[in-house]
Amino acid sequence: MFQGWQYVSGVFTQTFSLDGGKATVRIEAGKVSLVSSQAANGYRITPRQPSPDRLVVEFFDGTHFFVLDAMWWEDKPYAKLTQVS
Repeated sequence: MFQGWQYVSGVFTQTFSLDGGKATVRIEAGKVSLVSSQAANGYRITPRQPSPDRLVVEFFDGTHFFVLDAMWWEDKPYAKLTQVS
């Protein structure tokens, strides 16, 4: 395990829980992907992939906004959870 990330056979995975829902992220060979996501009641999820090594998942209910920003950075997995409003 690396800072909450599970590591098996060259693949990092982690499930993140935010007030807006949860998302499971996978990183393999520096490529980040969304395995699954589930919105909390009243929220909608918008995943974006700005680049192969970065994934942004947004949870929004019209008032509250939560962001999961996961990436392969400096040869290791990194993720930041932010509440915008």
